[in-house]
Amino acid sequence: MDAWSANEVRALELGGNAKWIAVCAGTGISDLPLVDKYASGVAKAYKSRVQLAAAKDPSMERSFTATSFLSMLAGIVSPTAEESPARSGKEDPAASPTTVEKVPSLHEPADGTTVKCTTCCSMVSLDQLNSHSKVCTRAVEWRKYERKIGTPSEPLGFTLAKARSGYAEVSRVLPGGAAERANVIVGSLLIGLNNVKNLKFDEIVDMLRTEPRPALFHFVFRSQMAPEGPKTVISSVPEPRTIEINVTLHDKEELGCSLSAKEFFCVVRSVDQDCIARRHGILVGSRVVAVNGRKFLKPKDLIREICTAQRPIKITVHRVEGLMRGWSS
Repeated sequence: MDAWSANEVRALELGGNAKWIAVCAGTGISDLPLVDKYASGVAKAYKSRVQLAAAKDPSMERSFTATSFLSMLAGIVSPTAEESPARSGKEDPAASPTTVEKVPSLHEPADGTTVKCTTCCSMVSLDQLNSHSKVCTRAVEWRKYERKIGTPSEPLGFTLAKARSGYAEVSRVLPGGAAERANVIVGSLLIGLNNVKNLKFDEIVDMLRTEPRPALFHFVFRSQMAPEGPKTVISSVPEPRTIEINVTLHDKEELGCSLSAKEFFCVVRSVDQDCIARRHGILVGSRVVAVNGRKFLKPKDLIREICTAQRPIKITVHRVEGLMRGWSS
């Protein structure tokens, strides 16, 4: 550390790894590759902010928190009239219909003796927070996917464990195996084989012994791989909310941002300085979810539709606002 300047040491102390992780979660760039994440506009803005705070500017140092930084990013472009909070879906892994629930209001009154629970978004008295966190739960969003796996001479390449719900949970994926090549996600629940669905652990195990291969496996996984049981609240900060942005492109108009196709999502990688996307509040890390109201199973198909669809087209984007928990300043 002797070779480090005083400003560099202060930058490390002020920037903080926990703050950076919170910023990545708040802007939705956590799932980007490291190269893209640290080359993003969010990373450049964060670095500049840290350097300013480390330059012994008292006003900047006091205001440099993850909350203030994300508020600054969100305030670059004011939300348009077309934006509205997106709804979160709650789905039982054994049932096909999706039950839609409204997102709780983020503007409930608060005073000095109450805080917002980051799990259920309700206001809780400080003296009741510990007991509340032990029993508080929130429904999570379930996503489905299917994989055709297996040959008569090769193992499936994953291990199952019996979850508390009674379903078969993927506890391990063997490196280089058939499951890894098919992008099976650790933590997913295996709920069906071929044309048979809604199977519990014992039924799945029995069928695996007799079903010919390859077989069609039906999986579901929890959004962000949230745990099945109650969550423990680490600290109380505003819960992230998803803003839905609808952009209509007419003839010869371009969105003005680059898109990247991930396994399940189409993610905004960069946004031009003066473009339609920036004017509508689309930030790096936002996810494109639909074109003309139609959702696509494969992100590459969604990008192809944007490029080839006849104008005018309506593009729906989700942008995450707010903070994740896990820091103290």
